[in-house]
Amino acid sequence: MLVNPSIYNNLGRFTSNYDLLTLQKKSGSTAYSSKPTGYPYKNSIADQINSKAFQQVSSFASTFKEDVKNINAFAQMMSNTKSPIYNARTAVQNSTAFNITAKDGAKIGKQTFKATQLATSQKNTSAARPQNEVLSANLDGDLKITQNGKSQTFNLSLKAGETVGDGYLRIADTINKEQTGVKAEVKTDENGYSKLSLTATETGKGNAFEVSGTFADALNLKDNQEDAQNMTYELNGVQGESETNQLSVDKGNLIIDAKKVSTETETFEVKTSNSGLVNTLKDFASAFNKFVDDNADNTNPMTKAIVKQMSNSVRKSFDKLKIEGLSITNEGKINIDETKLTKGLEGKVDQVKESLSKFDSFASDLTRKTEQVLKMPLYNVSPDFTNNSAPVNPYIYNYNAQYALNNISQMTNPGYIMDVRI
Repeated sequence: MLVNPSIYNNLGRFTSNYDLLTLQKKSGSTAYSSKPTGYPYKNSIADQINSKAFQQVSSFASTFKEDVKNINAFAQMMSNTKSPIYNARTAVQNSTAFNITAKDGAKIGKQTFKATQLATSQKNTSAARPQNEVLSANLDGDLKITQNGKSQTFNLSLKAGETVGDGYLRIADTINKEQTGVKAEVKTDENGYSKLSLTATETGKGNAFEVSGTFADALNLKDNQEDAQNMTYELNGVQGESETNQLSVDKGNLIIDAKKVSTETETFEVKTSNSGLVNTLKDFASAFNKFVDDNADNTNPMTKAIVKQMSNSVRKSFDKLKIEGLSITNEGKINIDETKLTKGLEGKVDQVKESLSKFDSFASDLTRKTEQVLKMPLYNVSPDFTNNSAPVNPYIYNYNAQYALNNISQMTNPGYIMDVRI
């Protein structure tokens, strides 16, 4: 493509090394080297100015677009009624018989619960013997533990000359090393009598076990057994049973942890929590304020207008929402008092959600504005990087020319952007 020589002379030759629409260095370019390709002068002042201009505009473009994208992302989240930020939940209860944990998305409303029996683990205990009794002879035998269809056999012994307490501790340590799903421990009462006990590590009838063998018979482990029990409960009038005392309902979004048996049903309530919205507003404020700060010294009229429009949109919406803890400064930055905001949003999350989804809310308005800004050519919002030692601001001029030439190329050959080298 032929270019008017006068344009070529006025604009310089910086674009021979860069595709200015993408700010990407062209293949094979040696820009910034001692012998820049396409430059008629070696390390001329114009070359140095163009190089510096590229660095400045490239840095601006990266920061500017990233700031706008962040604002757009938060604006989209807040304007979408189905956004996860509105799914945070909290449980309100007065009961000491159970604890409620409500996860994001849990069903909102009041419910009732009571546990009529708690889940327990099976326990087998040996006969009691004096802890300090010294054994006069060896006691050898086998102990077989069967649980959930799996068996483990131990060859055990109490040795002559050791005390009952020491022997029981050694046996408990041998059993526990195998991690069978049954825990062994030694319990000694206030009178100095010790017992070896075997307890299922999990509650519920499904984790019951059997003991057998000559050693089990010698210690009477089968004679003293506490059977495992399931928790029985009533949730919203419907009876149920669980192997554990922790009940997961509402697709896992609601956890009920029973602590003790209740004679009466008690009420708890799941409500919308403001934590998700508070955190999002804080993050949005940080992103918005960074955008304002990054463009504080930008003298481009278009950019100044964009910042002002965004700040005005937020200010008007804040005035309309009337939520304590949200305000905007004279500089157009968002100020958040987290304590006041948290209190101000109590019971108002659903109301704010509906407000922010409306067409005239700052969330919806910023979504549209930022999408428009992201489509704008860079030269429309770039600050003036003119150097007083140069007759023109070469990079911006080159950018404008490149943009115009590529538009002409698209009109003559749609879908193809020419690699124009001015």
